[in-house]
Amino acid sequence: MTPIRLLCVLMVLGCQSALANQISNIRVFHTDAVPVREDLKLPPSMVVHVYNMDTKNNATAKLNEMVKAKLGSNVGPSNYRDANQQAFSEVLNGPHWRSLYNEMEAGGEAIEYAIRFRIKKLPAIVFNDKSVVYGVTSLQEAIRIFNNKGGDR
Repeated sequence: MTPIRLLCVLMVLGCQSALANQISNIRVFHTDAVPVREDLKLPPSMVVHVYNMDTKNNATAKLNEMVKAKLGSNVGPSNYRDANQQAFSEVLNGPHWRSLYNEMEAGGEAIEYAIRFRIKKLPAIVFNDKSVVYGVTSLQEAIRIFNNKGGDR
């Protein structure tokens, strides 16, 4: 094999290796208690999705508090059901419902994607919808680990 041909083969192999570590998207799964720091500047073309696994529970707690606030103090066993239905209806038709609904929807989406990617532990960072790095709270560190593992291989 001539030196030029050998050089071309090495360049092609090197390019394939570089492409294997190329990151096209990142999905970050975290909780309120254990957030993941975005501690490096990512290119604007990189798609990053962040899922807070506590969002649905937080939204449900807000909904319960809003309903409780509407109930009043004269709720007893005889009017408990009707009073709760009325309070929920007021929240449902109130000014804060849309944002609360959006939070619940985002929480459901977080759960859906965690199931889809078979997330076993939090925090978790998924690269290119294939490789997962668990237990790291720094995006920079997770990318280093991903690259050291050889990317998606």
